[in-house]
Amino acid sequence: MDDHLHLTVDYEPSRSTKKLWLSTRKDKNKKEYSYEGFSQKLSLFGLFDTQGYRLDRFLFYLAIIFEIAGMVIITALAGGGYLILGTLATAIVIDIFLAIGVHLKKGEICEYENKKVVAKFNNDPDRTEACQERINYLEKWWLARVCLVLIWLFSITKSFFFYTINGGDIFAILMLLLYIFIAYVHTNHTGYFIAHARLKGEMRREQKQHLAALLKNDTTPNSVTTHRIKPLNTTVTFTESHKCKNEKGNHTTAPQHEERENAIYKDKTDNDWKLKTWGVLTDEELNHIVTEQPDAVKGPFVVKGLEEQLEMLTSNAKR
Repeated sequence: MDDHLHLTVDYEPSRSTKKLWLSTRKDKNKKEYSYEGFSQKLSLFGLFDTQGYRLDRFLFYLAIIFEIAGMVIITALAGGGYLILGTLATAIVIDIFLAIGVHLKKGEICEYENKKVVAKFNNDPDRTEACQERINYLEKWWLARVCLVLIWLFSITKSFFFYTINGGDIFAILMLLLYIFIAYVHTNHTGYFIAHARLKGEMRREQKQHLAALLKNDTTPNSVTTHRIKPLNTTVTFTESHKCKNEKGNHTTAPQHEERENAIYKDKTDNDWKLKTWGVLTDEELNHIVTEQPDAVKGPFVVKGLEEQLEMLTSNAKR
């Protein structure tokens, strides 16, 4: 997970903030997990994970700098004038809003991609197809397509405007390439940068409230006070070779154990295997727990963890 996001130990993001998390960029290098009885490996889409923020931020700022430079050059070549300058400045703001429009459904797509993984693993073809139908609809959402077309149309228009006032020399061609680059950034990086910035801002605001409450010996709706416990009921037979480990690779014990941790353990009271989580379970923490297990059960374990993550989307820490 990107180190720009920091979670204090006893803080869990609110439901609305966790929803924002879905819109951030996920790892393209999907981790695969083996599971008994299936020839193919299980691959996760990514949920509570954020990658590539530094690149998105760099390209966004670079595009804005280029847009401002282009705005100044066009205004100077056109003989100045506040009308032209204001129009071009407005165009920059419009580009950003259009980039947000292109990105609006990314979070919902992420949620249904993860639900599809669970449905496919549970051998539920109807639910799998329903999730895929929803994904197809969201990926072809009309407003996102309109925003995408307008971003490229505005870039071509600005390039043409520069060409008409400067002629057909090499400089005009360079400006065309510049605006093509800007359009590419706005369609592929700006939305992810803004999504991450919103998530980071909300997390900071909530954590400040959480930490301020601690000084008063109080809690907030985002203060974690107990573990979540989820039974790992699967068709796989668990044995002693399945390790009671937490996300740090350390041995773990029963849920009443005081240590705050995310872990798989065997409950001595009912002899069942269970997953316990403290606060939000990130993709990185889930992967660390699952990789400690034998290959035959990595699939069932990671799906149970994913189901728990999806349930976390609908509940606050104070549940």
